[in-house]
Amino acid sequence: MIDKSITHSEFIEMTPTVFNKLEHTSDFLDTLLFWINSQVDTTDTNIKAFKIDEVVSKELMHLEDKIKQKNLDITVNMDKNVGAFADPSSIRIVIHNFLTNAIKFSNRGGLIEISALKENNRMLFCIKDNGIGISEQHLTNLFKSRVNSLQGTENESGTGMGLLFCKDLIEKYNGKIWVESKLDIGTRLCFDLPLG
Repeated sequence: MIDKSITHSEFIEMTPTVFNKLEHTSDFLDTLLFWINSQVDTTDTNIKAFKIDEVVSKELMHLEDKIKQKNLDITVNMDKNVGAFADPSSIRIVIHNFLTNAIKFSNRGGLIEISALKENNRMLFCIKDNGIGISEQHLTNLFKSRVNSLQGTENESGTGMGLLFCKDLIEKYNGKIWVESKLDIGTRLCFDLPLG
């Protein structure tokens, strides 16, 4: 904006990229601050029963532009009565991260499937895509430490820390988190939590 040598048309051309980078940075900082607070504050007064479909609906609305940008189909298979017992804000961050990963690694015109069901007094939540998948080598490090974030199918960037945050948040509420993936076939990210 302050570089006088850039023409108006060049500025217009650069704007979407700059906006995406700002949005990504802002999103990451929000997640980071939330995670830091959750590490510092050991007394969690926000734990309650909540319906998972309400959280998913809000996140899908929030990410609507990114979904349309890649012309992705979303299928949702959730019982409206399925809920979890945790802090809804924490679980929103996990679902947001799962969704942004699915969008990032999906090819244009791909399919993302979201499901939530009851299983042995637990709520099982999964997001599956038919995108580029993850190599076995990369898969083993996903939840262990910061990883080198791979470029998305349209050069989207990442921090490599998202799933590490998700693991901490899910385990804080007595849940489990895991991933299944095959290169060129797709990825399935899942977590379970005590039933709400």
